[in-house]
Amino acid sequence: MSNAEEIRRIARDESARVHDVLDERFRAIEQRFEANAAALKHQATETERRLGILNGEHATLAQMKDTYVSREVYNKDQDTMRMDRALAIDRAQRIEDLAKDQAAQNRRTLLMALCGLATALVGWAITLAFHYVP
Repeated sequence: MSNAEEIRRIARDESARVHDVLDERFRAIEQRFEANAAALKHQATETERRLGILNGEHATLAQMKDTYVSREVYNKDQDTMRMDRALAIDRAQRIEDLAKDQAAQNRRTLLMALCGLATALVGWAITLAFHYVP
């Protein structure tokens, strides 16, 4: 075998080895792309699942926000209710005092009317007594 043939054979062998190495590397790259695609698909599915949970949680939080009040609003409402209750008690006390005063006034008026009636009856009795005295 001549040098030229030997060089061609070595070049063919090297070319075959380079071809085999490149094929292996291309297969490895293809496997990585396939693995990355599968991982990306899995990640998208997981992200979609988590977003679904978060969207449900958002609806739950929105509903809770509609049914609950903050501490500040609650305290303000409680203070308002306490003031309203104090005002109502004060008004009721004043109405009760007015009712007592009115009842006392009514008793005085009745007593004066009775005294006037008694005076009139006594005066009438005296008039009758002196008028029919023989």
